[in-house]
Amino acid sequence: LFDTYLKAADANHWHVLPPWTEAFRSAQDFYPGLSKRERNVRLVADTISSMTDREALVMHRRLQGFAPGSVLDRTGA
Repeated sequence: LFDTYLKAADANHWHVLPPWTEAFRSAQDFYPGLSKRERNVRLVADTISSMTDREALVMHRRLQGFAPGSVLDRTGA
């Protein structure tokens, strides 16, 4: 999940990450003193750490095509 999200962030494919990350992706002051790459790494780590184990597993399966559903749905269903 980390690698998938980081590749998406580095390529500016923000639609892959949960919608709330949109507010932080361009905020220079949210992670002061970090380069763009370092901010992306931190944002991805923070995004994943905010998920439950079940949410992370379901999202990984969806992103890899192993489970049906929208990647925009974080209900864990």
